[in-house]
Amino acid sequence: MSLKILEFIKEIKGMIPKKQELSDLVFGEVISISPLAIKIDAQLTVDEEFLILSAFVKETIIKIPVNHNYQHDHVIPAHTTEPAGEGPHTHAIRPWRTEMALPEIMLWRGLKIGDKVRLLRSFSGQRYYILERQEGITNDPE
Repeated sequence: MSLKILEFIKEIKGMIPKKQELSDLVFGEVISISPLAIKIDAQLTVDEEFLILSAFVKETIIKIPVNHNYQHDHVIPAHTTEPAGEGPHTHAIRPWRTEMALPEIMLWRGLKIGDKVRLLRSFSGQRYYILERQEGITNDPE
């Protein structure tokens, strides 16, 4: 092989990431919220400047618009077999009342101290992408 081809091969080999430079899955625990810090193991704590948060660990609240200018409404009959004095009975559910009772929905809560998280370590440990909480989606608002 010519010297130029060998130099080209060497240059390409240098561009291929070494095994320790590839991303890998690591686990951690939130130890501080402001500023955000995650403990990976006994020797390593990652500060917020090295963390990227996915949407699953950011507080996300969906506001439900309330429209008070209904042209009309619909009654959705709901029937129960539970005895209520005289026996089974029916309730009318009006959509506008449901909207008024539930003005917003928390889709995901933010991180809190003690949360166990899954992270992708990349760029030789220079950046950590927080994928999700290990327990997944919970209804615990705290």
